[in-house]
Amino acid sequence: MKKWLILTMAAAMAGAVWAEDAAKPTDAEREQRYLQRTGGRVLKPGSRTGYLAVVNGQDKVTTAELTPTIEKIKDLLRLNIEVVDGEAATMSTAKARREELKADVAVFIVDDPELPMSLIAYEERWGMVNVAKLEDAKGNKVRRFGRTKNEMVRVLAMTCGACESQFPSSVLNVGTRPQDLDMASADLPFDVMNRMVASLKKSGVTPAVYVTYRRACNEGWAPKPENEFQQAIWDEFHAVPTEGLKIEFDAGKGK
Repeated sequence: MKKWLILTMAAAMAGAVWAEDAAKPTDAEREQRYLQRTGGRVLKPGSRTGYLAVVNGQDKVTTAELTPTIEKIKDLLRLNIEVVDGEAATMSTAKARREELKADVAVFIVDDPELPMSLIAYEERWGMVNVAKLEDAKGNKVRRFGRTKNEMVRVLAMTCGACESQFPSSVLNVGTRPQDLDMASADLPFDVMNRMVASLKKSGVTPAVYVTYRRACNEGWAPKPENEFQQAIWDEFHAVPTEGLKIEFDAGKGK
C-alpha cells in the first residue's frame, strides 16, 4: 500500500512538471507576444551616427575570421562598425586612408616586419595591428588568429578612447585638434594614475616607497646618516651595550 502510494505521488508530480513545461511559452511564442505588444524595434533617426572600420590589408588572417568578433562588439555597443578588405596602410598614409573610407575611426590590420606589434594615433583616430609581430616560432595558424583577434580588440578599444579619464577636463580625453589641448588640465587624474601604476608594474617599473629613518634603522637597511637627527637615531640603534648579558638562575624552574 505504501509503495503504491509513493508511485502514485511520483506520477502526479511528474505529470505536474510535464504540465508546467508544456505551459511555458516557446521562444517563437515569446517573440510573437513581444511583437504583438510592442510592434518590434525600429531605429531612431539621428542615432547610430558615424562609421568605424577595421581594414584588413593582409592575408594571414582573413576578414571572415575577424568579422564575428567585430559583430559581437557591434551588437553590444550598437555602433556602425564593420571589417572590410582594403589596401594596407602605412604610418604616412593611414589618416588619408581613413578619410577615403569616410570612417571616423579606423584600425588597419597590416603585415609589416618593420613595424611594432601595434600603433595608435590617438588624435587622428586610427590604429594598426601588425600580424608580422604576432607570429609564434612554429607559425601556428590558430595561435596567430587568436593573437590578431585580441590585439584588434585592444587597439580598437584604445583608438576609441578606452584609456580616457572619467574627468572631462583631463588631458587624456581625446581631442582631434591642437586647440583641444588649450583648456585641458595637465594634472593626471587619480583614475588614470592608478591604472598607470598597475600597468607599469608589469614592465618592472614601480613607484618609490618612503619610510621614516627610524623605521629603516629598525628594519636594518637604513643608509648612513646625513644630518644630526638621523645620526642620533643611528647611534641609538647601533650603540654598543655597556653591560654584558646577565644570566640568572631561577630555582623555581630549575634553570
